Amino acid sequence: MTTVFVEENGLQVEKPDSAAAATQEDSESVAIDITAENKVMLAGEEADLREITAAVKAAQATEEVPVVIRAHAKSSHQTFVSVWDAAKRGGSAKLSFSTIN
Repeated sequence: MTTVFVEENGLQVEKPDSAAAATQEDSESVAIDITAENKVMLAGEEADLREITAAVKAAQATEEVPVVIRAHAKSSHQTFVSVWDAAKRGGSAKLSFSTIN
């Protein structure tokens, strides 16, 4: 019995090591939440898009700070896109998002 090994091409991914992950967790970030009712929350307070842009711009003043958008699964796509655009207008180059329930 013989076996033929097939080499498959794939996408090369560079994973951060555990030290890099710890550094990223320790760094400051701007966290924005979108509720199921499409309310935009910044630091536990309801905020409009101008406030999101201003907060991101202020955070980026001294160093590049990541922005995390946590959108409820029932929130609208339009609200998410508006918040994403507001963060980009504030100068964020490190945007990430997650879905919450």
